Amino acid sequence: MHDTVADEIQRSVLNRMTCGQRLGLACEMSDLARDLCRARIRQQHPDWTDAEIIREMVRGAFSPQPCTW
Repeated sequence: MHDTVADEIQRSVLNRMTCGQRLGLACEMSDLARDLCRARIRQQHPDWTDAEIIREMVRGAFSPQPCTW
């Protein structure tokens, strides 16, 4: 598989980052993914409580069955 220019730029940027900076970026990406998931579930189930939404997020993340959202 051939790298694109974007792949090369991304690799160059990541290589210049410290381990702490890469960890921080990974945490930010994880937070964003959770926020997007929470927003999608809330849009589909506007009447659910925060606890119900969190339970659904956990179920979706750890259930052996594929999600059917």
